[in-house]
Amino acid sequence: MKKIDSILAMAGIVVSVGAAVNVSAATYKGYDVHIPKLGSMTTGTIKKTTTGSAYNKVGTIGGSSTVVMAIRTTSNNANVTSTRQTSKDDSTVTLDYKAASTVKGKNTTLALSTPLLELSSVHNTGSWTPN
Repeated sequence: MKKIDSILAMAGIVVSVGAAVNVSAATYKGYDVHIPKLGSMTTGTIKKTTTGSAYNKVGTIGGSSTVVMAIRTTSNNANVTSTRQTSKDDSTVTLDYKAASTVKGKNTTLALSTPLLELSSVHNTGSWTPN
């Protein structure tokens, strides 16, 4: 037992017997969509429960296309994160909130669009979380 305690201590892990630990995993919502050219769409609703950043795990983006993304609140459809874009498959995009504490507890959605110069619709898959 002493060897395990030493390993945990060296790893910076603190173990407290009998203590309650509140751990919550981020809820991800998957999507498989066709984003219209010169248009946008949203991918479903998740309630924001933390004050951390949002993440979009991009699976695939059709062709050599680019996707623009932001998190919006469903109550007024306003962007509450910075707008980011990517053309990379299998990438994770961090979306930083403008004021995360004001969004906590609200329903959010991931908005996806194509840039102005994209001349066709884009097939996009992935998953996202507002937390």
